[in-house]
Amino acid sequence: EFKLRSGDREVGQFNVRRRGVSEGYAELPKGGVELVWTSARMTNEQMQSLAAAGVGDLRVPGSEHVFALDSMVVLVSPDNPAVSITEDSLAKIYSGQISDWSQLGLPAGKINVYAPVDGMGLLMHFDNTVLRPRNLKLRPDAIRLGTVIEWSDKVAADPMGISFNFIGYLRNARALNLETSCGLVSVPTTFSTKTEEFPMARRLFFYTRGRPKSRLGQELLDFALSPEGQEVLKTANFVDQSPELLEFREQGTRIAYALNVPAEDFDFALMRELIGEVTEARRLTTTLRFETGSFRLDTKANQDISRLAAYLNQESLRGKRVALLGFADSRGPFAANLKLARSRADTVRRALLAVPGGAALADRVAAKGYSELAPVACNDSDLGRDFNRRVEIWIH
Repeated sequence: EFKLRSGDREVGQFNVRRRGVSEGYAELPKGGVELVWTSARMTNEQMQSLAAAGVGDLRVPGSEHVFALDSMVVLVSPDNPAVSITEDSLAKIYSGQISDWSQLGLPAGKINVYAPVDGMGLLMHFDNTVLRPRNLKLRPDAIRLGTVIEWSDKVAADPMGISFNFIGYLRNARALNLETSCGLVSVPTTFSTKTEEFPMARRLFFYTRGRPKSRLGQELLDFALSPEGQEVLKTANFVDQSPELLEFREQGTRIAYALNVPAEDFDFALMRELIGEVTEARRLTTTLRFETGSFRLDTKANQDISRLAAYLNQESLRGKRVALLGFADSRGPFAANLKLARSRADTVRRALLAVPGGAALADRVAAKGYSELAPVACNDSDLGRDFNRRVEIWIH
């Protein structure tokens, strides 16, 4: 319980319960819970349970709220020579199939495996995303630790160690790049977390039945999504959603990767145009994505549109040209994907001009499409294809 006071007067009370999302969702239809906080999007099965209780789809704007971001990162000591790792190798290390660094092409030495104690949310997240999809279990000889500080500090002091943690708790350890199945290498940074292009990035959600009924519930939700609330999230070691800019040279590895895709899925003239478009520009972390199989912006993108309009209307950016660059996944013909990519960029432009302050941007914002060029994820999975169906924001 958290009681709010104004002087000697109690003005409200928050009851925060850590009982799992299933119980939270079960209480939503009864009115016993106003906000459910979760680090995973509501599943179809969970939605069906709510539907049976007479609740409509909550995975829509106004009921599904992305309030923060995070990335799980793989940690080693600064003295460890490893640079990158695949998720498959990580899973094999934590299940015991790989036990020596020489099995990864590194100097020989037994791998010391660090992991959180049972019941920790980070361990459950690791199990759900890395081990279970490969039908693996955590090795019994893993060194178990109880705090986020230990997960980082113990491995930072052990050149033979490996651990994982959330990106806000890197401390003195070093995070490894992630190699993907198609050869794309993802660097663990706040920027790649904000763009949601790091494979282990995730969204943190509030779920409500529309607008919370109580005034305190409304104010808590509004604060969590506000610029002031985002600043507080940063101090709590989450990744906020405030827009940030990155120079083109920091995105160069994406272009190098794109030049190596098969020729039949490539258009050199269009690639030259894309390079010309972004070389002298800076990319904004705000990256808009869509509901699967549609041109509807997803719930996070709907929230981001208003943030984007406010950001672009800053005095320091007035008069700057803004490019909305649409992209597609690699399924289907290149020409058809080019139309899809342009349609996505057009959708974002219309949405941007429709929000408060957006109309003032009409002469500065242009929409363009680049088909399946410059992928940010592999196209061999549904999740990777979701990442590639996007609109990026570049400022000249």
